[in-house]
Amino acid sequence: MNIYIRYFDDEALCHSMQEVREYLDSIAEIEVTPKMLDEIATYAESNIVFPKRYKVTSRNYFIMIKTELDSLADFHANAKEKRDTTGEQPGRSNSVYDISQEGWYQCEKRFKRVVPVNIEDETPKYEYVETSIEALVYGESPRECHDILVEHLKERDDLDARCQFPSLKESNFLYEYKGATLD
Repeated sequence: MNIYIRYFDDEALCHSMQEVREYLDSIAEIEVTPKMLDEIATYAESNIVFPKRYKVTSRNYFIMIKTELDSLADFHANAKEKRDTTGEQPGRSNSVYDISQEGWYQCEKRFKRVVPVNIEDETPKYEYVETSIEALVYGESPRECHDILVEHLKERDDLDARCQFPSLKESNFLYEYKGATLD
């Protein structure tokens, strides 16, 4: 079993604990400890199939995902293939977000924005800041409005590509149907 590791925009696919250690040692902000390596080894050997976050500082984490794939290119292609096959995320079921009601929606999306801190240092550091945006969006369903809003955010030049857009849940996305036309 291989482990995909991502820290902000730095990522690797590791085939052994030695590769995991080398990758983590290459990141200045991460202090590799024997306890950390033991916890990662326990995760790698366990039956847990879910991703695992490991806290680096009070606000920063790296994420690990177990995979059978052998390269980063395969890992990215596999994720894209799952999205492209149906146009939806795997396992998605119908919900209140899928109710077809074309019109205008007042939407609010909460996400984690990456912002630089300690800019005067030689190696800039970053942190995630809880951010929200409100917009009036026209769509066929709340889910479509959510997707339009997230795509807009991903295309903005003033937002870092490492921003995190959590899944569609009430705590992350609020909407109110305003009608088929705006009067």
